[in-house]
Amino acid sequence: MDTHEELLTKWSQEPHHQGHCFIKDGIVDFTRWKSASPRVLFLLKEARHDGPESSWDLREFIRQSGPKGPAFWNSAYWCYAIHHIALGQVRPFPTEKQAKDEGAELFRSRAVVNTYFVGAAEEEIAWRISSLLTEQESSNRAGRAHGKSRTHYC
Repeated sequence: MDTHEELLTKWSQEPHHQGHCFIKDGIVDFTRWKSASPRVLFLLKEARHDGPESSWDLREFIRQSGPKGPAFWNSAYWCYAIHHIALGQVRPFPTEKQAKDEGAELFRSRAVVNTYFVGAAEEEIAWRISSLLTEQESSNRAGRAHGKSRTHYC
């Protein structure tokens, strides 16, 4: 993931990001992501921030805090549902503490990407999504060679 960090640093230093909030995003926890099945990428409209000087790391926030607020809890619930559907189980969204904890843990094994960037061109956004999918497809090829790939794109 060093390449991803380098890319985020490079992007944060682009002229169109200077003086604006830059929020790092992507795979929340690479170790958990590699073992997740299925792998889920959430495309967010935009992350909240307090002002132009308040750049922050969305991945670190999720690693430390888990799902906080309605949008992230909804995402955690979807992680729970998707995980169990992939196992052939249909379960309601979690209401018990144990199921909510499971959803929160599953949320940490996902990727999140903001689709709104200050001054970003549509090509940059498309490229970011494409690069994540390309990285995933490379991993899938290796997995298919061993009969282990279960990633789906919607």
